[in-house]
Amino acid sequence: MPYEYIGFVEGNDIGGGNVQVVVTDGFTGNIVLKTVEGTAKLIKRVLVDNLKKSILAIIGAFFLVHVFKRLKNKIDPRSYAGATFLGLRGFAVKTHGNSDALAFANSIKYASELTGANLNDVIAARALSVANIREKIGQESE
Repeated sequence: MPYEYIGFVEGNDIGGGNVQVVVTDGFTGNIVLKTVEGTAKLIKRVLVDNLKKSILAIIGAFFLVHVFKRLKNKIDPRSYAGATFLGLRGFAVKTHGNSDALAFANSIKYASELTGANLNDVIAARALSVANIREKIGQESE
């Protein structure tokens, strides 16, 4: 599925599923990332604390264990590769300083997938395509 540029987004668009990629400066991106991760930890802690409060909650959690596993996988930062830095001739996948073995392995897997997909060649081809379109528009307007 190709990405579609939708313009500027609000902070709630990131977690709301309205966007797949957000381009930002490192400082802002780090704040957003840490906020999302902190929110995920809060949700986990609140769920665990409340599920331990009564026998009915424990029984209910037993029947929802598959739902909780999917939620954990969805919000666990270790399941994501990290931030992708794009350059003119290459890319880098940056992980957290506190990444464990699973997070690091996922980052290596992701970098391998980007390499296999010839990410840099795709970006270069699309940039050339945009440049050609702009040049053609410029010639038509003269």
